[in-house]
Formats: sequence, C-alpha cells, structure tokens
Amino acid sequence: MNAIRALLVSATEITKAEMLSRADLENTYLFRAAMSELRTEIQLMRKMEATQLKLDALALQRQLEMIDQRMREDLQTMRTEVEMDVEMRRSATRSDSKDIELRIQELDNKFIVRLGDLRTAMERYKWDTTRRLLLALVAVAVLGTYIVNRPRNKPVDPTNVDELELDQFGTNVRPGNTFISLG
Repeated sequence: MNAIRALLVSATEITKAEMLSRADLENTYLFRAAMSELRTEIQLMRKMEATQLKLDALALQRQLEMIDQRMREDLQTMRTEVEMDVEMRRSATRSDSKDIELRIQELDNKFIVRLGDLRTAMERYKWDTTRRLLLALVAVAVLGTYIVNRPRNKPVDPTNVDELELDQFGTNVRPGNTFISLG
C-alpha cells in the first residue's frame, strides 16, 4: 500500500505540476479574451483601413478623372486657339497676298496707261512729223514750181530785137531750141 500510495503521490504531484492553477486558468481565460478582443480590433481596424484606402483610392480616382477632364478641356482649348491662330495667320497671309496682287495690278494698270500715253504721244509725234514733212514738201514743190515758172527779167539787147522770134506764149525761140523768156 505504501507503494500504491507512493505511486499515487507521485502521480498526484505530476498531475499537479501538469495542471494549471485556478489563477493560471483565469489568466489564460483573460489572455484569450484579450487576444480575441485584440484580434477583433485588428480586424475592425483592417476593415476600416481598407475602407479608408478604398475611399482614398476613389477620391484619388475622382481627382485623376477631374485632372484628366481638365487636361482634355485645356488641350481642346489650346487646339482651338492654335487652329484660330493658324486660321488668322492664313487669313492675314491671304490678305497680304491679295494686297500685293492688288498693288501689282495697280502698277500694271499704271504701266499700261503710261505705255498707252507714250504710244499716243509717239503717234502724235509721227503725225506731226508727217504733216511737217508734207508741208515742207508742198512748200518745196510750190517754191520749186515758182522758181521754175517765174518770169525772168533779162535786159533785152535792143540790137538783136529783130532776130527774136516770139512764139504764141510770148517767149523767144532761138535757133538751137533754146528758150528765153521775155518777160
């Protein structure tokens, strides 16, 4: 019996050593409850953080969309302004080229008018020169006719009056076909 008792005492001591005390059991319960509460808080915090991250991501996405929209609007505005500037420059270039063409046309018209005036002046000069030449020729012809047909006053030798033969016009006809005008 002593041996059984010794076995029981040793088994009891081993069991006591292996068994937890009531304080340990309460501490274990409190530890598990605290762990469970901590786990719940961590899960709740994770959910809240995940929700906050989602909200932040949505806010960032909205901001990104707003920035993208603003950038598209700014790009469209810039394109419109550039197109307007290009169109204004084209219009100014067309206007400048039209002005240059008009100036060239005006100069061309002035040259044509001046050339016409010069041609008219040249024709007038030709006609004036032709008239003067014709007048000079007529004057020379009249003067030549006058000189050829004018009466010459030569003194008649009274000694030879008998020898003179007059034709029907009153001119002296000498032998040898020489004509002498009397008057």
